[in-house]
Amino acid sequence: MKSIFEAFDKHEVGVDVVSTSEVSVSVTAETNEAIPALAADLAKLADVKYEGRKAIVCLVGENLRDTPGIAAKVFGILENVKIRMISQGASEINLTFVIEENDAAEVVRRLHKAFFATSIRKCLHRVGFTTETPRHPTRAQRSLFRVSWRSRRLCGV
Repeated sequence: MKSIFEAFDKHEVGVDVVSTSEVSVSVTAETNEAIPALAADLAKLADVKYEGRKAIVCLVGENLRDTPGIAAKVFGILENVKIRMISQGASEINLTFVIEENDAAEVVRRLHKAFFATSIRKCLHRVGFTTETPRHPTRAQRSLFRVSWRSRRLCGV
């Protein structure tokens, strides 16, 4: 693991999201330009695959991890969307997943419709950031109050 992140550091590539298993590490990278050289260095350590045109969707809310059924609700709403990576980590307030960049606007619309009563138009004013906290959130809305996405490249090692 150390060698993997040393390679990212060497190529000055920032990492946003990390998901690991016993045999693999998946990350999202901030830049596309350095990916071929980074992949060449990583290939000395393991098999490397990378894909572009992905988006990070991040749901943030108090006690998100402790709210039963929240992941089922979120991924049920997105049942026909290709989810490439899921990460929650140690955060109790954050659920992050990676999707195809072309699906980002529709995914945010669906999540917003399911969790908020406010207008989505304000939220979709620019790609890269969608956030709005309801003025008078219901109990369900308090546990999920922000949805955002950023375009990134997904790398698997």
